[in-house]
Amino acid sequence: MALLLVLTLASTSLASDVEHYLNATEMQWRWNRGAVAESSDKAFTLQVTGRIHIEADFRDSDPGLDATLGENNVGFPRALLGVKGTMFHKVAYWLEANFGSGQPVLWDAFIGLKRKNGGLLAIGHFRRPFGLEILTSSNDWTFVARPPTSQAFHPVYDAGLMWSGPLNRSQRLWLGVGTFLRTGLVGEIQGDGGYSFNLRGGGLAVDDKDAGILVWLGGAIQYQSLRTQGQTVRYVAKPATSLGPFALDTGVIDAPNDLRLGFEFAASFGPVHTQAELNWAQPDAPSDPNLWGGYVQVGWFITGERRVWSKVRAVWGLTPPESDFRGAAPGHGAWEVAVRWDRTDLSDGGVTGGEMDTLTIGVNWYWNPNARVMVNYAYADIRTAPTGSGSLNLVVVRWQVRF
Repeated sequence: MALLLVLTLASTSLASDVEHYLNATEMQWRWNRGAVAESSDKAFTLQVTGRIHIEADFRDSDPGLDATLGENNVGFPRALLGVKGTMFHKVAYWLEANFGSGQPVLWDAFIGLKRKNGGLLAIGHFRRPFGLEILTSSNDWTFVARPPTSQAFHPVYDAGLMWSGPLNRSQRLWLGVGTFLRTGLVGEIQGDGGYSFNLRGGGLAVDDKDAGILVWLGGAIQYQSLRTQGQTVRYVAKPATSLGPFALDTGVIDAPNDLRLGFEFAASFGPVHTQAELNWAQPDAPSDPNLWGGYVQVGWFITGERRVWSKVRAVWGLTPPESDFRGAAPGHGAWEVAVRWDRTDLSDGGVTGGEMDTLTIGVNWYWNPNARVMVNYAYADIRTAPTGSGSLNLVVVRWQVRF
């Protein structure tokens, strides 16, 4: 009897698997802000992903700064192509590389198990859970580049194991926790290298869709053991641009480990949105330096759109225009204006990475959900940095397409 029950269950499972495979052969393609294919029972999905960011900056710098900081730049900081999707409902995958430098550089490459509420247990190569702006897609930034504070303190890609997602059915509470090896964008490591432990969490203090009001409060912690990888750490930042040389640079700091803390706030009130982050880092160096930075920004959709919050990822998501630009009335797209102030201090306890205050003003024109043009003006006051002291004026432009 027991054998018959086992055979029955096995045959039922096999039949279910065969049905899934047969449905997978009937994948139907459609356009949903990108090319997406799905099986009839949605057990299998596949999406082709990509983005092209063409950026240019035009600079005017004081004589007291390094001459390279005053040189104009044009480039492709991001030219991505990848695929992502699901198999058998539960298994998620994502493979994406950046070809902007002329050579493919690994970004996301992971396999995961999904939960119904959006939670994901993933192993592979992806961003560590630390910081709001760094985890928000570059397609959805309010400004052309991340704030200098985010550049200096937020980790990017490493190989690891992570669980992330909402903690309750309403998706108002969110947690991401993981452990990582220091592989960087290379994606591999040999020997007894360093590792890190990361945790980011927070919740929606207010989530009133009818009134268009949302308030997010969160924080993160990272402990990083540098161990045998030279036992060094380095903090760097550029002045409100993705291109050109670093304006702040601590150089390598001899330290067996470092500790970082981050606090974040985000809110939207109808067409107005705002966010702020405060970060602190303490590398375990003999001089006991304490490095810190923070920023605050405010944006306004003149055309009335509301910035969209992703509860699954606890970051800002895609904001589609209410009216796509068509070259004739009434298609005007979406227009947004924004201002950001950033303070980054990388000098303390014998570390002389410099200090910088940056004011950035931006205007964004969303043609449609897949394309926009961004124009920023930034003024940076740089002090006691390796690149010198003085002021830097920049006009930064991005042309962007995503799918």
